Amino acid sequence: MVNAVPHQLRKRVITDLCPEGQFGSLLFRTSTPFFPIAGGKVTYVINGTVDEDITANKTILEFAFFEKSIEKPIGDPYSQVFTQSYKAGEPFNITAKDVSLPKLSDPNVYGYTQMAVGAPTSDPNKPVDPYGCAFDFFY
Repeated sequence: MVNAVPHQLRKRVITDLCPEGQFGSLLFRTSTPFFPIAGGKVTYVINGTVDEDITANKTILEFAFFEKSIEKPIGDPYSQVFTQSYKAGEPFNITAKDVSLPKLSDPNVYGYTQMAVGAPTSDPNKPVDPYGCAFDFFY
């Protein structure tokens, strides 16, 4: 069974999905392709355990994209709702298919993705209260 639903595109300004020391559990991710390319598409599988319950149709997977040279978000964020529930401490996985990566303004720098699993908030600058985070780079 695939745990995925189409993402919802929401315009907002994200400052930092996973602030240092405040992002809960460190989660694992795999990507296809293994080295994601700026301006391309990537499929991620996120897995791990968190200390809070993951609730179907409530808990979200949220991505924010950054360019190292400017240290602020670029492109449109990605959001996906979990379709399966998991108890706290129970291993989970979720697949995000065909995520569009933004282009970089400078081909000599790299981009990075913050991926947060957590409860949605009403704050457009901090759209998720993270239970756990994963990170990836793209070039």
